Amino acid sequence: MTEISTIYKISIIAFTLFSGASGSGCPVLECWFVQEKPGHGGGFSVPMSQEKSLMFIRTEAYSEETMSELHPPADISPSRIYYVTDPAGTFCSSALNPPKGSVNKPKCEINPFMPHASMVRWTSVLTDSAQSPVYLQADWFSVAAQGLDEQLTLSNIMRAPSASKEPK
Repeated sequence: MTEISTIYKISIIAFTLFSGASGSGCPVLECWFVQEKPGHGGGFSVPMSQEKSLMFIRTEAYSEETMSELHPPADISPSRIYYVTDPAGTFCSSALNPPKGSVNKPKCEINPFMPHASMVRWTSVLTDSAQSPVYLQADWFSVAAQGLDEQLTLSNIMRAPSASKEPK
């Protein structure tokens, strides 16, 4: 009977260790930040700029300690490094998380996004302030990510906390 309790204890320890290791299963996505070059109007032949960017993704909020543990590459501008808190784990899909050392990586693009005022009544319940997102005074981004299997995995609109570049 003591053998069963030993196996039970080992199983609990293994499960705990595995859960802790897989808890950080969200990817670090290498993306391109793409936008129209300043001073040009809209249209199909508008010159675009693209910069390397990086999205650190977690299901729990970032703290000073967790952010200090991250070491982004030096060739990426600090203004293009995003710390994304995704409580639902939407970005933690295995299709967006390639095996270590893999040459095949997910495709990801970040664009600035300008929300427009909504004039329909039902949208007022979507925010605490009952106002359209255009009035929430924040930086907004759209993110499109295509997984390793070449299927569109995710398209998302994110709002950065006021006066920051950290999407929530």
